[in-house]
Amino acid sequence: MCGIGGILRVWPPDQRDLALRTPHDQSIPEQWLDILDDAVKHRGPDGQGRFRDRALRADGCVVDVAFVHRRLSIIDHAGGHQPMVLAVPKGALSASSGPKPTGRPIPGRLLSIEELNAHNRRILAESHAAAGTDPERALEALSSHGRIAVVFNGCIYNHRELRAELQRSGHVFSTDHSDTEVLVHGKREWGDDILGRLDGMYALCIWDSSQGSCLSARDRFGEKPMCGASISLKDSTLDVFASTAGALLRLRAALGHTRMPEPGRWPEWLTQGYASFGLAGVDEDWPCARDIWRAGEDAQTCSMFGVSHELAQGRRRTLTTSDVEALLVSAVQSRLEADVPVGCLLSGGVDSSLVASIAKHANGELRTITVRMPDARFDESSYGERVASLIGSTHTTVECDVRPADDLASLIRTIGLPFGDSSLLPTLWAHRAVGREMRVVLTGDGGDELFAGYERYRAA
Repeated sequence: MCGIGGILRVWPPDQRDLALRTPHDQSIPEQWLDILDDAVKHRGPDGQGRFRDRALRADGCVVDVAFVHRRLSIIDHAGGHQPMVLAVPKGALSASSGPKPTGRPIPGRLLSIEELNAHNRRILAESHAAAGTDPERALEALSSHGRIAVVFNGCIYNHRELRAELQRSGHVFSTDHSDTEVLVHGKREWGDDILGRLDGMYALCIWDSSQGSCLSARDRFGEKPMCGASISLKDSTLDVFASTAGALLRLRAALGHTRMPEPGRWPEWLTQGYASFGLAGVDEDWPCARDIWRAGEDAQTCSMFGVSHELAQGRRRTLTTSDVEALLVSAVQSRLEADVPVGCLLSGGVDSSLVASIAKHANGELRTITVRMPDARFDESSYGERVASLIGSTHTTVECDVRPADDLASLIRTIGLPFGDSSLLPTLWAHRAVGREMRVVLTGDGGDELFAGYERYRAA
């Protein structure tokens, strides 16, 4: 997993002069970014980065944006740094501005980490210079190149196929096999339609300076978390997103916004253990920001920063037993790609046993790990060991580190919202133990629901 966060500040047309005379680090202070970054840094120990930009929209709004990212490196260690930024020469056509020429390379290149940092310094320097001179000149200078920037958490399983298709269209890639780079080129080629082409688990936000807007989305099942909120200021509107709700609550508190979720959401929490659409009770008066955050038609379960997008009508078909097996095999095989060893967290239940057996067959070799719980009433390690013996995996049973009081305090701060899953603590203990052994493990979320792994599913 990685940690992502960002702030979009939208200044309406009647505040344009004020916006352009406000330095970027006053429009979006570093302290705000520090709050987001601190709340997601536990998700990514392998790298960090920030991105700033400013654009003038066609409707006259000035838009300031800033991203933060914490990386857990799984694919393309050398080339997959984030935020990833594609610099596009001024005048180069994109998906949003008409057809592109064919038969020759499409101009554009990724910024290196050093160039990204230089870009951020330039944004700050020019916005400070504009505060006392002619702000229009500074904005024109910023427009000398277009920029498509992304922060992304997850994995795009069909990134190699998408990369090949984009290369045939003339896109020139800088990384060897980063799935993140597919997102910036794909956004340029297909616009918002890129979401319908992605096979993966993801939470992402893509900034397009030519439009002054962001495309944000989660995968259809919401496997990767992303929460958002909109905050009205006296002269502008903030749209904020992050991997954890706790990040947003801390930022809202720093801005003096401490409103609790609306009462209508409490029944949802009490019956389901969670709320289905992120933070409730957000401000609705965002005249220029409402169309900034767009969830494409295929981002079916997105909740975009206070606006609930209804589920699209999906195509239905009847599945046979052979269909289910083929889908399972395909799904597991696509999740085995990584530049680090991949194993399986094996409990011995329906879901993890299915995943582990398919992964063992696909890889030939597989390492499996079972966590032994300290209370015999809840310990299932013997079942995991039995399955490992049956499929022939290299198996390890590890002891979990149990600190209930400390862990609850940490989880409450991290999650930031009521969360009714009774397995939260043992899940934390299991993954903390596994994290000492491996970086990537397959688990099998959803298997119990699909295959009635517990009696309560049969009853329902």
